[in-house]
Amino acid sequence: MGRGIRKYTHNAKTLRKYKTKELRDFIKENKLPVKRTSKLTKTEIVANLLKLQRNGHCECMTKLAIRGK
Repeated sequence: MGRGIRKYTHNAKTLRKYKTKELRDFIKENKLPVKRTSKLTKTEIVANLLKLQRNGHCECMTKLAIRGK
């Protein structure tokens, strides 16, 4: 049997539309378990956020609005 489709709020494309400082502030506001964000690049921050979203922090990711062009 196949698995059910779970839709997540964000993917890499939607998170790349944010500036690095905005993503760092989002991590700080929601107290997400990402350490040393000042030393991480934008790509690494996006990767960490996607990993957290897959591992159960979906409810706080819905607070982050999806940006247009």
